Amino acid sequence: SVRAREKVVEGRYIVSQVKPPGLDGELVMIATFDEEKELYRKWVLLPDGSSGSMTGFSAKGSRAIVWQNDGDAGGALVLSLEQHGDDGVTWTERTLLDGKLVFRQTAVARKVPPAK
Repeated sequence: SVRAREKVVEGRYIVSQVKPPGLDGELVMIATFDEEKELYRKWVLLPDGSSGSMTGFSAKGSRAIVWQNDGDAGGALVLSLEQHGDDGVTWTERTLLDGKLVFRQTAVARKVPPAK
């Protein structure tokens, strides 16, 4: 499992910092919900300076979100499922390139209480 730090900004954006396995530094994710479109939006900033965005949706009342990458990810299709709980998030991700599975990951991020 990995540790995530999260905060809510302007009552609308969830900003998460996490260091997943295999990355040399932390990544930053910014997520929000577009009420008009009933869709989630997420921007991911990687330690190497690259970035990407994803669009997600959830069934009403569910604590799960399905995500798909927007635009170009080197021609890859990235699909992710997040299961949110009171103590953190479990996610499963698959990346397909030319229809072939090239990456898979399942991980857990636990919320860490703020330092005193």
